[in-house]
Amino acid sequence: MLEAKLQNFIEKELSCRCCGKLIINHEALIYLQAFRYYLNRKYGKNIRIIPTCGTRCYQHNIDVGGEKGSYHLSGQAFDIISPDITYRQIYDAAIESRLFSTVIRYDKSLFVHVDTRKRARYKIESWVENK
Repeated sequence: MLEAKLQNFIEKELSCRCCGKLIINHEALIYLQAFRYYLNRKYGKNIRIIPTCGTRCYQHNIDVGGEKGSYHLSGQAFDIISPDITYRQIYDAAIESRLFSTVIRYDKSLFVHVDTRKRARYKIESWVENK
């Protein structure tokens, strides 16, 4: 069984914003940490990633307009930003890294959604939302 350690992230960043519920999906957290290493290597410096949304409880998911079967409900999704690079750079790097199965860029909110849902043949889906 994979056990992830919170190396560069804190529980508060990964917990539900309304109630503090925390589900750690170890595989997803390992991919998020690997993505941070990928960014550090790509840019040759320490790139911080801040999850603005990790786990969501059912009610919070409804309140923010999340999908009914959102992967935030199971700790397999993160909405991320960085003080060191733009959200567009995060989006491009997330696709390049091939660590996530879904990568969505939110242009109005200026963040990137990544998740680790299973896809056939390790396919990556990505798109831009104007929400």
